[in-house]
Amino acid sequence: MQKALPDKIQQYLVEKLQLFNFKILQDSLLAHQNREIVDAFEYFDRKNKERIYSIKDTILGQKKELVKVKEILESMCENNVGLKS
Repeated sequence: MQKALPDKIQQYLVEKLQLFNFKILQDSLLAHQNREIVDAFEYFDRKNKERIYSIKDTILGQKKELVKVKEILESMCENNVGLKS
C-alpha cells in the first residue's frame, strides 16, 4: 500500500492522489497496527481441550468402576475361601 503513495507530489499525480481517501487510509493503517494477534488454530485448540477433558473423565470413570469390580471380586474370593475351609 505504501508503494502506491508517491515520494514526491507532482502535478500529474495530483488527480491520482485525490482518489485516495486519506481518512480511510489512516484508519486502516491504525487498525492494522493495533490489531490483536489472532491464533489461527484457536478453534481447534479449544476443541482438542474439550476432547482431552472428555477422554480424561471417561478414563477416570472406568478406573472407578474397575476399582469397584476389584473390590467385589476380592470379597467374593474371600467368601469362597472361607466356605471351602
